[in-house]
Amino acid sequence: MRKAFTLIELLVVIAIIAILAAILFPVFTQAKTAAKKTTSVSNMKQIGLASTMYLSDNDDMMMPLYHYNPTDTSFATNQGFTHWGLLLLSYTKNRQILLCPADTQDDLTVRDPAGRGRFDKNNVYRDYIDGANTSYGYNFAYLNNWVPDTTSALGFHYDGVSSTSIGQIAETIMFAESTMKDVSIPPGSAPVAGTVTQPIGYARIVPPYGFPSYGGSLSRPWRNYAAPDARAQGQVYPRFAKDKVNIAWADGHAKAKAVSALQGPTTSRETADRLWNGLGE
Repeated sequence: MRKAFTLIELLVVIAIIAILAAILFPVFTQAKTAAKKTTSVSNMKQIGLASTMYLSDNDDMMMPLYHYNPTDTSFATNQGFTHWGLLLLSYTKNRQILLCPADTQDDLTVRDPAGRGRFDKNNVYRDYIDGANTSYGYNFAYLNNWVPDTTSALGFHYDGVSSTSIGQIAETIMFAESTMKDVSIPPGSAPVAGTVTQPIGYARIVPPYGFPSYGGSLSRPWRNYAAPDARAQGQVYPRFAKDKVNIAWADGHAKAKAVSALQGPTTSRETADRLWNGLGE
């Protein structure tokens, strides 16, 4: 007959199990994080490839940050905004690659009137969210031209620049992991007032020197915040390392780079934005 465990033996077994769990849990966590990072880099490579396909079909012109046409019914719930991620769907055939597996937080500011959240397929803003809140932001400030347009309800539109105008294409950022948060919501605003801290993705990234829109003002100056501070909308946001962010470069390859290395000397816009404006290192 098998001898029953004594209390001391049982405690020893429990202690061994606890020690093994303490050793293995971080390993499993690291493996899970590594798998998510691999998926995210794969997503960016596919987005980069789709972008090059878009170029070949559009006379080597970069895609716009978005088209705005409230009468366009191509996407039923995009609120008139067809962002770059939706423009690429004819090549990618997959919305999931627009979302990093580590970008999982909901956001009160993108809930619809019925309270449906960011990931609810029945959200009445579904197409808008899929386009505007991708996990990867587009370098629109240098890969697009901001064009005043009296025929548009917005008063302007975006045109893509020619890829042939980019000097160092392999050293020019096209997409990077991004965030639109934190933002402060004024009292009385729906759905909730206060500060929203979830670092959800955003379809654009702003270069270090800011974006000169509406008469040349500098909006959302990223250089005012230390990475990975999300207080500037359109900030690059490293999800897998403290300072390294995954980037899809304008020639289609994907590679991580330190956030601190994305900003050159700030004596001029040209040098501050050297990895954004086509000049390269």
